[in-house]
Amino acid sequence: MSSRIVSLGLVSLVVVSIVMAGGCGKRRGNRPQTFPVQGVVTMGGAPLAGATVMFNPVASGGSGAIALTDDEGRYKLTTFDSGDGAVAGEYRVAFVKTIYPKQEGVDPMVAMSGDPKNVLPLKFADSATSGFTATVVEGPGNTCDFSLEK
Repeated sequence: MSSRIVSLGLVSLVVVSIVMAGGCGKRRGNRPQTFPVQGVVTMGGAPLAGATVMFNPVASGGSGAIALTDDEGRYKLTTFDSGDGAVAGEYRVAFVKTIYPKQEGVDPMVAMSGDPKNVLPLKFADSATSGFTATVVEGPGNTCDFSLEK
């Protein structure tokens, strides 16, 4: 067994363990309240499918939120639990769309161990240079649509 496959297995085990530990017991004690946030991401007027949307809090010590766009460019943010939204506040927003090189005839899990490539312009990957911001307010109805241009 190659060391690359073993390393991928160990990384996968650690990630799964962290995710499961975070969801066990539904600890809500000191967590800040979140509010639903959804929207659509487009690029050049077309839906941007398979992109990761990252809300990074402007205030230090805040909680960030993340989502993956569907085939129609729609997303719903997650902070603590799947689809729970984001904490009220100001955010800088970043976007990446990662693809892995195709490796014909290779197990899909092994194929994803190749070097990933962000196919969006580099400026969008950093919330400090993307040019996008968002405000999340208390209550429902937070819709943040983003139109990216190359």
